[in-house]
Amino acid sequence: MFEMVNAGCSYIGCNQGDCYPQEFLPDLLTANQLGKFPYDQLIKTYPARDIEKAAQDIHSGKTVKAVLLWD
Repeated sequence: MFEMVNAGCSYIGCNQGDCYPQEFLPDLLTANQLGKFPYDQLIKTYPARDIEKAAQDIHSGKTVKAVLLWD
């Protein structure tokens, strides 16, 4: 980290929605179209009855975003 400061670099990120959606969302969609942000690979759906499996997959790193589907 110290090397970044000495080199004049800065790190700018977004945490839990801390962004300006009118700019950020179009940027994400463009990145997806260019193959640079495959968000569909981060999401996995599970039937709601498989909530334990979804939690295990998150903790193991098998999926990033588990989405429960209710019948």
